[in-house]
Amino acid sequence: MIKNSATSVWFSEPRTVDLRKEDVPEPKAGEVTVDAVASLVSRGTEMLAYRGELQPKMDLGLPTAAGAATFPIKYGYQVVGRIVGAGPESGFDQGDLVFTRHPHQTRFTMGVQNGMVRRIPQGISVADAVFINLAEVALGCLHDVPIRHGDTVVVFGLGVVGTIACLLAQQAAGSGRVFGVDPVDGRRRLAESMGVESPVTPDEVEDLVFAQSDSRGADVVVEVTGNPAVIQNAIAVCGREGTIAIVSFYGARSAQLAFEDRFHFLRQRIVSCQVGRVGSGLEPRWDRSRRFEVSARLCQQLEVSRMLTHESTIDNAPAAYRFLDLHPSEVTAMAFNYGNSPLTQATSQVQ
Repeated sequence: MIKNSATSVWFSEPRTVDLRKEDVPEPKAGEVTVDAVASLVSRGTEMLAYRGELQPKMDLGLPTAAGAATFPIKYGYQVVGRIVGAGPESGFDQGDLVFTRHPHQTRFTMGVQNGMVRRIPQGISVADAVFINLAEVALGCLHDVPIRHGDTVVVFGLGVVGTIACLLAQQAAGSGRVFGVDPVDGRRRLAESMGVESPVTPDEVEDLVFAQSDSRGADVVVEVTGNPAVIQNAIAVCGREGTIAIVSFYGARSAQLAFEDRFHFLRQRIVSCQVGRVGSGLEPRWDRSRRFEVSARLCQQLEVSRMLTHESTIDNAPAAYRFLDLHPSEVTAMAFNYGNSPLTQATSQVQ
């Protein structure tokens, strides 16, 4: 018999977190019940929801989410857990370690359709596995905007997605140059420890890019800061017929841009990226299952858990969101830990 209650995280109004009791039904056909082990807080869309900065009529896009962007809202989509109950035709067994697209909750029952629940390959730690969705975001960006050997690439934002995008771009660009850009010294140092070769400040990047590209500018620019004003910086460093990939999700915030002569005369193009689909004609071969498997192995190979700087219990969720909101430069990634042991030895506990 499965325990029929759980604790979940809701945003009841801007910057207000409620912990609610939820019923957990027995799994039916095509459903599983999962005990959460760890869940990663999204610094992008999820924090927009916390602050009340989503578009009011936004489709939450997940059958596991609840409420509405206008509050209250239960929102999140990266939980690692273990199957404790499996309904007929679910394809899962008790004890399976899985990645689920579900909000933060101690235990839940959900359908497995459309890849909402995926078995984590053997050998991948929980601490690495909670990053799979963000690794898939970075992978999808490079599928949407391919990087060629010898390219000059600029990545604005050295959070989790930006750092992974930099590392993948370095592999693809080979003898080219990849510049990771972030104003926060701690994030630049962490990215460098992960293998990012040229982390620089926003004040440095434009001169460096043109000096080291024979004045051509960047072939590809990736914007993943979450700040719409940075698109203007992307235009400034992009070269003739170069591509600017917008990975950030801005919610209700507007991008106030000046499309000056440079943008038009150089025939730059701006491409949107979104993790749900992949462009460039790859969808027939790169379905969600394949992208998940590759992203999971990337998390293991890159040891992405080194970017997990903070963790919290779910009972302390109000303080955890408040800390992330007030001290964003101190946090690269934050997770809720539902167990008794730290996810990594390097994380700081949010008090």
